[in-house]
Amino acid sequence: MSLPLEDIVDIIVNLSPRAAIRDGFNIGLIVGTSDVISAKDRVKIYAVSMALTSMISDGFTEDMPEYKAVALYCQQQPSPSRVAVGRWDNTEVEVINYSYNGSIAVGGSGYAIDDELAFGTFTAKVTEVDGSGAITAFALSPTSGDSDVTLTAEAATGGTGTGATFDVASVATSTTGPTETVTAAVMDCRVKNTDWYAVTVCGASFDNVLDVSMFIQTAMPTSAYMFTCDDLTTGDGNIFNTLRLLSRRRTHGMYSKTPDAVAGIMGYAMGANTRTSGSAYTLMHKTIIGLMPDELLPEQADYLKSVNANYYAARGTGGAYPMYENGVMADGVYFDEVINLDMLVNDMQLAVIDVMRSRPKIWQTEGGMNDLKLAIKPSLERARLIGFIAPGRWTGGQIWLTPDWLALDTNAMLVDGYLILSEPIDEQPQADRDARKAPPIYTPIKLAGAIHTAMVVIDVNR
Repeated sequence: MSLPLEDIVDIIVNLSPRAAIRDGFNIGLIVGTSDVISAKDRVKIYAVSMALTSMISDGFTEDMPEYKAVALYCQQQPSPSRVAVGRWDNTEVEVINYSYNGSIAVGGSGYAIDDELAFGTFTAKVTEVDGSGAITAFALSPTSGDSDVTLTAEAATGGTGTGATFDVASVATSTTGPTETVTAAVMDCRVKNTDWYAVTVCGASFDNVLDVSMFIQTAMPTSAYMFTCDDLTTGDGNIFNTLRLLSRRRTHGMYSKTPDAVAGIMGYAMGANTRTSGSAYTLMHKTIIGLMPDELLPEQADYLKSVNANYYAARGTGGAYPMYENGVMADGVYFDEVINLDMLVNDMQLAVIDVMRSRPKIWQTEGGMNDLKLAIKPSLERARLIGFIAPGRWTGGQIWLTPDWLALDTNAMLVDGYLILSEPIDEQPQADRDARKAPPIYTPIKLAGAIHTAMVVIDVNR
């Protein structure tokens, strides 16, 4: 039997952890109430090339809102590769509001909190007692049905102690309501699948839009909500103006008389986001294949622009140029800036955690800080490659790394479109060093921007 070579030459293979990436910045989610995908499964991903055929096989029909929205989404050029379809279970169910109408006499002493007494179809749980153990308050709940509904009786008409009488003046009612809220549905879509970036809900009402917008504002991973509304009413009740006043940066609203028309521009946005060289884009001027432009008066278009709404209209003689206009979020920031910054943040965050996991440790020295700064540089270079970042003059505020070290002055040129700066290790507070924190890293970037309008002056000389 031969002896092993490992005793003489021991080769150790260290395979670094696989770098995690989020690849869902090019997938849109279309949520609807059709009873095809179960609430348990919640989300299904379809390849765009087979999406409509697969949806029919799954039980969707051509007249369902989800099918129509997916059809519009899939037609766009550049073509997205995948689409997600989600389920909102808004089935109306009867909700019984149990109550008790009358008086209840409770006497004696020696009771304790949480003691239970039976009164017909209700159970009373003691919630308050006095020094002698006489009941001063209790809560009623039905013995069957909705056990979450309770009635609290606190007013004693006969005093406490023996013979005390509590009045419970209520009436039994029943109402109907949805099985779940739209926000709960979208939240579960996020839990069940983290690949999608943008979401729209078919047929969303005013309140639905507000609720989903609030959730998406802080949802993780970062996301964008896109909705369609045909309301041109001016004033405080307009949904676009309401969201503008709320400064909802992650909500993108489109005016259209076509239901769920925003699925079209969402399809373009997801298809165009290839992250290849020069692939940065804006939504302004884009054609939405398969969607008829809306007829708008100039003053209507001006109003929509003033409330940070988007629309699809035709310009030029005979409507020769149908185009999507504005391309902004509810707070006025451009959609392309939001999604590209989300991608940059995602890339930099994963780059830093990957380098931390791949090393035995990152030294708390300038060398260790350089390791972190080198880790995020490829993310910034990628942003420059796609055309999101570009060389330019820094017009932001001054960046001081120490009281006497001005690292970046206003009006200085960013020749690469970005810088990677960090405060000196030697200046780090001892408490931060003891907590093993890295000094702050600053990455000022200059956006490449985009031209949406132009003016040409013709000077004529005879």
